[in-house]
Amino acid sequence: MPLRFLVLLISLVAVAPARERPVVEASWEELGPLVEGRRIESVLLDGIRIKGIVVKVAPDALEIDVTKTSEPGRRKGIRRFPRELFGQIQVRLHKGPARPLLAVAGIAAPWVITAARYRGGLPESVNSAALAFTVAGLPIILGVLGYRLGARLDDRSFAVKIVASNEAAANLSQGQAGAAIESSPE
Repeated sequence: MPLRFLVLLISLVAVAPARERPVVEASWEELGPLVEGRRIESVLLDGIRIKGIVVKVAPDALEIDVTKTSEPGRRKGIRRFPRELFGQIQVRLHKGPARPLLAVAGIAAPWVITAARYRGGLPESVNSAALAFTVAGLPIILGVLGYRLGARLDDRSFAVKIVASNEAAANLSQGQAGAAIESSPE
């Protein structure tokens, strides 16, 4: 019974919809502390999707170490993109201990429950196929589900909407950009 409850609980949480990512509005001048050195994704205004790590925010462009692009034939590596191509940038942050902890817990739980249940030895009436699944197959399934759940719990990603300087000043006075920097650990 406790094993079935654990499988059901982890399964329901692992397939639950992801949380909505917060959106921070910032001007180009305020972009540096939010994105430099971080993994980003963006769809440029010309329709090209890029993924990579921001190397530098220059006054006229964004230098990105591109790891993936939808543009056929374009090289990866450090490239400069004019600031006019950006409207919004997704900053990807995955920090925290939940992913490895829940994966290990998912793997170990069936073994611990089975050992506690049969600590006096196995009765002759035990179905060997069910026991083999509980000891071999179930830890793999629960480990993967625990890993996926942990990844969702560790997700600290947010979006940065690039606005004109005067709009960003109004938002900065409300504390939006500062809160995002403080809530997302390096």
